[in-house]
Amino acid sequence: MAETGFFDIPTFQQRLGATPANFDRQLKYLSNLYENTPVEAMINSSPATNAIRNYLPEWAGGYSQEFKDFISEARKNDPALRRYTVEPNKYPVDNKYIRGVQETSDATFGRKLGSATGTLTADIAQDGARNIWWFLNAPQALTQIAILQAISMGNNQANLEQINAQRKKDGVKELDKLPFNLKTSALRRKGFRLAASLPAVAGMSIAIGNTHRKEGYKAVVPSKADPTQSDNQGFELLSRYFLGRTGRLLPYSEFIKERPDVSKKEYMDYKRYLFDNKSPIKATMKGVEGPEVTFLGKSIPLSTGILPLGLGVAGAFRGSRAAATRLRPQKVKQQKYQTQLAEAREAMDAEGTKTAKRKFEKLSDAYQRRSESIELQTLKSVLANSGVGVAGGMAVGSLLESMRRSDKGQQQNQ
Repeated sequence: MAETGFFDIPTFQQRLGATPANFDRQLKYLSNLYENTPVEAMINSSPATNAIRNYLPEWAGGYSQEFKDFISEARKNDPALRRYTVEPNKYPVDNKYIRGVQETSDATFGRKLGSATGTLTADIAQDGARNIWWFLNAPQALTQIAILQAISMGNNQANLEQINAQRKKDGVKELDKLPFNLKTSALRRKGFRLAASLPAVAGMSIAIGNTHRKEGYKAVVPSKADPTQSDNQGFELLSRYFLGRTGRLLPYSEFIKERPDVSKKEYMDYKRYLFDNKSPIKATMKGVEGPEVTFLGKSIPLSTGILPLGLGVAGAFRGSRAAATRLRPQKVKQQKYQTQLAEAREAMDAEGTKTAKRKFEKLSDAYQRRSESIELQTLKSVLANSGVGVAGGMAVGSLLESMRRSDKGQQQNQ
């Protein structure tokens, strides 16, 4: 095995330049239909977490062997792909004329050190893992990614069912999972994706107190005269909406006026749970609003927060799956139009005439309008199902919480 010294510079340079964004762009170039799920896209935004996926088993979020084989074969035939992407246990050959293009499997200490250092440096320079952590700091961001993941899974489940229906008809063994290169996006437009998550995000904001002051809590910017009120409503609103802040617990003497169902012992136990336990993620069955999960200081009640989110996610999956099944004939037509569009572009480039250009522009406009129509119908299906789930969950959760408080109040009065 050839030695490369204590630290291999070519390997370091390759890892430093192999950003996950480049990686995903190359994959979409190689496979037109390929589309990462939202969770995969988030993980792949960090060089460090993306590298870790290469070594994890598939059930734990790692890449499938099918995917690894695909990338390995693609990199053999594409020097640019070898330069800007990384394959585990492959290292660039130190050659000044073809540096980063030819590779070897000789894993010397210098190459391993260069690989680890280059990946870590790239992650720090790009704020990769830290951006993921910052993004997930807000419960609303977790809610959004959960909804988008459900939409993606529902769409891909419908694709799998279509493939298996055809395979069953042909007498071929059905697939257990959808091949990675057939994963597609239900909503490609960013505005549609964000709109699809609005009901669940709004529900989560209400649950954690970002939209209003909950009983027993101070205002975010409390008045000295009355801590349940704010002297600056504009700043109060901005603090809740942009900073994600919520009011603190009132002193027990004031808290009891709005929450007579909570005893002083329960109140003190809850405060100890909040402030003595420094874990960023924790849970209790005895919160002042019943069972809850506390995520980075934000209390998410089970009945009014987690239940609506769970039903919203289930609704998003159902709506996406139903839309993909119902709109399948339109999507098949779109694939034919896409072929016509590609042919029209080739003709325009070859002929350079006004007639060819007008034909291309007309086909392009029609194709985009059809695509928008398909996505809009998908969005409506997702919003209807997810919205019903969130609203139903909030109604049931509020009823359960009201009953819980009523029962506790009666017990204390006995």
